[in-house]
Amino acid sequence: MKSLFKFSYLEEFFMVAVQEYNFINLKDFFLSIRRIEPKTIVLRIDVDFDPLRVKNIADILNKYNIKGTFFLGCTENTIFFHFQC
Repeated sequence: MKSLFKFSYLEEFFMVAVQEYNFINLKDFFLSIRRIEPKTIVLRIDVDFDPLRVKNIADILNKYNIKGTFFLGCTENTIFFHFQC
């Protein structure tokens, strides 16, 4: 099945959401966990499939001055990966 996702939909979502909500990244969330304002969104973007498309998302976030945290998914060749023997 073909994906119905379009970056224009994502941009429209953020354009509307930024009018009502405050966006923070994970660092700001952990630093101010007891002082988070109502209507705050902690934005985490998981990059699982196509890292080249991240720039499109970053451009949208920058356009609306939205903070977020990008997480890159990786299972092999990291210091956390090990084999079960």
